[in-house]
Amino acid sequence: MARAVIVCSDCGKELSPTDTFCSQCGAKVEQEVGSNKPPVRPNVAVLTCKVCGHKNAHSGAYCEACGAKLPGRVVTGQAVSSVREKKQTPPKKARPEKNQSSSFKLETWHYVVGAFILGLVGVFIYVELQRDYPTNVAPQQPSAPMRFPASQTPPTKEILDAIVRLEKTVKDNPNDAGAKLLLANALHDGAMHDGSMFPRAIEAYKKYLQVKPGDPNARIDLGICYFELGKIDSTQSANLFSMAISEMESAVKSNPSHQPGAFNLGIVYLWTGNMQESNRWLKKAVELNAESDLGKRAKAILEPHNQAG
Repeated sequence: MARAVIVCSDCGKELSPTDTFCSQCGAKVEQEVGSNKPPVRPNVAVLTCKVCGHKNAHSGAYCEACGAKLPGRVVTGQAVSSVREKKQTPPKKARPEKNQSSSFKLETWHYVVGAFILGLVGVFIYVELQRDYPTNVAPQQPSAPMRFPASQTPPTKEILDAIVRLEKTVKDNPNDAGAKLLLANALHDGAMHDGSMFPRAIEAYKKYLQVKPGDPNARIDLGICYFELGKIDSTQSANLFSMAISEMESAVKSNPSHQPGAFNLGIVYLWTGNMQESNRWLKKAVELNAESDLGKRAKAILEPHNQAG
């Protein structure tokens, strides 16, 4: 009596009645027949399935109990295509998601962007270092009123009292020329201690000279006030020195033998750097009276000039 033969419907491999999966292609057998344990086949190495623990005694590549691939067996022939198309394999275990913060990897574009930013910073620094900034232009500052140096020896109480008294006298007697001259002289003396008083002294001398225009001493003193104020106010020094020379030359022109006028002209021209005019007027002062105090002072100033010439 012939026995029934069971073959794999996928690859045609002859199967044992107890096979659940084809040992050749791993396809599931639709009809299970016989006991759960497969027969032992001679001359075939027995391999234990690592998935279900079934002992396989055939030469196939897949477990006949669960269909898992057996270690050391190779799939060949028609079984290969069948396995690729219909083989059921256990689902792959899902990989755990990696920590994004710890697994961050720098890509190429990160390096490109970083290099570009560094390049821009470098260009900016280079341009700033190469920029030419003007060094000879002083910063503009708002104009400020003229400031006078602090007095080292303030006017004496006698001078201040005299100024107050004379101002009252001139106010009460506007035609008193003598009082006007005394007030101008008192202001001149006070200004030699406190430079802020020079403008008041100048105005006082002008008012006196309106009454007595031919007084050479008052005109020389007016010139001295212009000169001293020019030494204080550097912004107006050129104009003030010019006014000082004009007043002094006017006094000497009307009084050629006026030694103080000649001496002071020599000093003003010396201060402005006009050595030729300075020497001319100092020599004039010596010629007028070499033995006077002004004559001796003029001679002492001229000696180094003559040695240098």
